[in-house]
Amino acid sequence: MLQYILSFIILISIVVFIHEYGHYYFAKKYKVGVTDFSIGFGKELFGFNDKDGTRWKICAIPLGGYVKFFGDSNSASQPVSLDKIDTKYHSKLLTTKPLYQRAIIVSAGPFANFILAIIIFSIIFMTTGKDTTVPVITEVQQNSPASKAGLKSNDQITFIDDKKIQSINDVALFISTSENEQVKIEVLRNQQPFSYLVKPEKKIIKDNFGNNIQRKLIGIKISPLKGKIERQKYGPSQALYLAIKETYNTIAMTLSYIGKMITGKESTDQLGGPIKIAQISGKVAEHGLVPFLSIMAYISISLGLINLFPIPLLDGGHLFFYLIEFVSIQDRIKDMIISGGENVYPAEIEGVLATHPGIREAAVIGQESERWGESPLAIVVRSDESLGAPEVLEFCQGRLARFKQPQVVEFVDEIPRNPSGKILKRVLREQFDRKAPV
Repeated sequence: MLQYILSFIILISIVVFIHEYGHYYFAKKYKVGVTDFSIGFGKELFGFNDKDGTRWKICAIPLGGYVKFFGDSNSASQPVSLDKIDTKYHSKLLTTKPLYQRAIIVSAGPFANFILAIIIFSIIFMTTGKDTTVPVITEVQQNSPASKAGLKSNDQITFIDDKKIQSINDVALFISTSENEQVKIEVLRNQQPFSYLVKPEKKIIKDNFGNNIQRKLIGIKISPLKGKIERQKYGPSQALYLAIKETYNTIAMTLSYIGKMITGKESTDQLGGPIKIAQISGKVAEHGLVPFLSIMAYISISLGLINLFPIPLLDGGHLFFYLIEFVSIQDRIKDMIISGGENVYPAEIEGVLATHPGIREAAVIGQESERWGESPLAIVVRSDESLGAPEVLEFCQGRLARFKQPQVVEFVDEIPRNPSGKILKRVLREQFDRKAPV
């Protein structure tokens, strides 16, 4: 039991650390403040503060972790109101960053898990090799689906549902994940190819931990060809390719299984919580480092994928709201772009630019015309003092990229606070004319 607990803690701590470090890395890259980096929940057991003021800590309940950003009201990254934070600290807030930066920071955690899995698979394929054992049927049970279909002992399984068998482990995997009522199994018998359609039976069996699970069975036993397990080592590039392929296939099969589970075609007994993960990690740890690392890779993939689901409090929930925000902004821009922008008005452009939390005012500078499409000369914005000119310029240029007319974006910060619209435009026009006459 102690081995199971220790194996679980080590496995889940590594996987969670990599996930949270993905968030942390890009948060620091985009200058978002990070107050806490926690492995586990609940009471802090020990920790330390780094030079930037981030508290790195290990907590009592090892069932996850979190990165808490500056200005978050809790570990779920729910922000406090901007009014409660001094304006000089606004640049450290996640909510004041451009949409694409927020999306990268949030999605970095799950993708860090995928990268961890790819690295683990690559190392395994380069050092111990990838299983390439050829499966041979050693027993066909009487009156089983395989017996009724015509399969026999000593048949070498080559394809299942037109997918090539590249490992002895593929046999059970391809049968259990087949979406067909009848599974097509191709074999070599005395060096002659044969093809059979087998209808699997769903039976309740016990796994290695005594749990009841439902499996698709056809009534055969298989062994390695000539009784020998085959493993092939690969060079770095091929190992990386196979690792990416393994990660992709795992994601695809997981999504397929979840889809079938939702539609009632599969049972939920294959899902596992912390107890099942502890059982598996403890069991495989008995067989050595490579099986333990393999399970770590698969659990890392599962953690990354689950966090991308559009569920509140998960990373996918935040990304879903970012998607809504992106679509909303794009729809507003599309609504304004009519006949190449001829019916776009300055006030509408100013409104779109003002969606950035760091832009206080925006003004269209041009000739005495109300229509944007007739004589646009420049757009000038005043930024929150906590945001630098390059970030605001990048945001404005991105928002205006779809307009066909030439434009200049000018950054201005030396203007009165909260002037009326007319005063603002006059001051902006004067400063723009001095900096970039047109």
